[in-house]
Amino acid sequence: MTLDENSSALQMKAMNSQTQEGIKSFPLDLDPHVAHVEYKVNCKSTIKKSIEVPRALHGCILLICFIRYLQEKTLEKSHGLRRFVTTVKDFFDFLSFNYKTAASIPKSIIKIYARFLNDDKKLVPSSVRSRNSDFNAMLKWTIEQSWFKALTEKDRVFILSVYADRPSIPTNKHLDGTSPAMSELLTSKEYDDRALLDSLTRFCFGFLYIFKRHRDDIISNRRVKGIIESAMLAHSPDIDWRVNKPDRADYNEIFNAIISSRDTTLLERILFSNQILRNELMAQGKPDTLEDLYRKLKLCVADGGSLRVSVGSSESPYVTFEQLDIRSLLSPCETEEICLRWLLAVDRIQNSGQTELLLSDIEITPSHLTIGYLKGRSSEVRRESTSHKKKTHNYKLIEYAFDLRHRFAKAFPNSSASQHKLFQFESVFKRPQNHFSIAFRPIIFACTPGTNMYEEIAEHFPESKIFQEYFCLLVDQNTSIIRSDPESLEKDDDFPGTKDSKLRTLTVNVVAQSRAIIDGEKRRSPSAFDRRVSNEIDANASAHSVKTKAEVYKNRSQTIHRLDHRASFVRTVGKLQEEDARKLSGLLDQTSIVNLSTVNELLGWDVSNFQGRDIEEFNALVSSAENAGYNCTPFGWLSKPASSERIIIAAPVTAALILSYIKGCQIELKRSTSAARSRSLILQLCYSKMIINSFDQRTISEGKLLLREYDFPPAVI
Repeated sequence: MTLDENSSALQMKAMNSQTQEGIKSFPLDLDPHVAHVEYKVNCKSTIKKSIEVPRALHGCILLICFIRYLQEKTLEKSHGLRRFVTTVKDFFDFLSFNYKTAASIPKSIIKIYARFLNDDKKLVPSSVRSRNSDFNAMLKWTIEQSWFKALTEKDRVFILSVYADRPSIPTNKHLDGTSPAMSELLTSKEYDDRALLDSLTRFCFGFLYIFKRHRDDIISNRRVKGIIESAMLAHSPDIDWRVNKPDRADYNEIFNAIISSRDTTLLERILFSNQILRNELMAQGKPDTLEDLYRKLKLCVADGGSLRVSVGSSESPYVTFEQLDIRSLLSPCETEEICLRWLLAVDRIQNSGQTELLLSDIEITPSHLTIGYLKGRSSEVRRESTSHKKKTHNYKLIEYAFDLRHRFAKAFPNSSASQHKLFQFESVFKRPQNHFSIAFRPIIFACTPGTNMYEEIAEHFPESKIFQEYFCLLVDQNTSIIRSDPESLEKDDDFPGTKDSKLRTLTVNVVAQSRAIIDGEKRRSPSAFDRRVSNEIDANASAHSVKTKAEVYKNRSQTIHRLDHRASFVRTVGKLQEEDARKLSGLLDQTSIVNLSTVNELLGWDVSNFQGRDIEEFNALVSSAENAGYNCTPFGWLSKPASSERIIIAAPVTAALILSYIKGCQIELKRSTSAARSRSLILQLCYSKMIINSFDQRTISEGKLLLREYDFPPAVI
């Protein structure tokens, strides 16, 4: 061992011995350098991980406290532990690569890490801020614990110094950006957001009606009813599908009910759970007949007639029952909740509002249905959704989902911690949207041309074809990214499709963003008051202020829909500009600017004694012109009533009149409330400035002096 290595080892040993005194104060007898964590990714799946302090950094009190936080929160079964696990793991990886000993970690480490995320990882400020808030929460929790006071003074000072030196990352809407709109997720084809929203809505209607029919067909089976009744009476009912340990008897009966239904879309749905059969269905390009589907299903049955539901050889296809288990037969499955969330997003309810929705927030009357939700950053926190009439698809489908959840909560009160919530599956949009996805699998096959489900939805809701094509392209795009860069997909789907990922996910906020940017494009009222009220109502309906609605959602949007509206605006303005330019050109063509030396030649007037700065002599000249049949305007031009020709004498008095006229136009333009009058004033301003610019500088300067020396009457505009 070298001298340096020996010194480092002794330093680490000394630090460990000091820190151990503080560790003894921890209430639980757990390894201070390893956290074995568990957290749920939805209502039934549990992820287990081990987070360990890098060996070289053992003894660092900061890292030990972070491990302690994960251990405590795991025991408490804390909601939201998942994000802290990811934050701590990434932080430990950074430290392991950049620091060789615990003593080398500085007090400003959180600030250094934030700079690394921003500069090297190129994370947007909102993502860096999110990780920074995780550190703040863990540090604050540490300081509040009773055992914190029992740590050594050196350790306490270090923790407090790290907390005091943590970075502050202010919110910046321009840097943080907003969620992309639907049309911005794809790179291969352009779509209009209004058309996409309308198509998405129709697709969700068709999809949810088909899944409702599937559920009715299966639970109407006598044997399946018996299984459900037994589950309701059981002390610890097994209602969730587990691919490794399925209850063969239960799923044999569900499979038989599916076979008996003779519903081609339901038969396709169960076949789609097998990758080999799924690839075949997607590639053939035409719907299977009932006989074709039965033939394929026979491949999934063992020789003895029992259902093959576990992994066998590659030559023995099998089916699985994700979203067809007892939970999914009695309450909305994960895919149904996804479609319902999309529908609520079209109604302007963003993800934060949907997450906290309770069954009690759904208000259903014999004539209307509305949803009360929270908008945390709004001045008016409590909001109401769009009101849907009884005969609408929204009313029927949301009422149906409400009834399912309400009955399920009564039948299985202990099945999950989210029984009073409208949505029982958490973080559904953190699931990947690609061909390997289980959660989005039914939506993918419903969007695949040539499947029976695609054809049925398109037949009843033809407008849905736009979204079906769009979602297929999105799934293909994400799948291509994963195949070229497997590391882009987290194995446990921690953060797929975030702003810092190449993957793109059609989330609730993406749909809500599309809705926000197309709102408020109705015919504009001529009344300024009506326009203001309309803007405020539009903004309030989407739970935003007028300024936020305009600046954050509309003005920054680069979607085809908004670009088309800007192009239309530019075309309209361009047309008006062209008209004004032609008018201006015509006026200039009719205008003759003459100096005093050519007035006698052109008009036959003797101006030999005329001084350009003498107002009385200019008035005499105007009188001579009027006697000859000319009119003189306040602008200073001479013209005959029957002629469009204008004659302007380039003299200081004329320059003063024109400058006075320009000032008058500018004053009137500020007062103008009419678009037509404003255009007219701008045209006159341009004409005046072009005329004055044709005078020589000496004449203009003398005209300015005249304006200061004499009180010219205000020009009549």
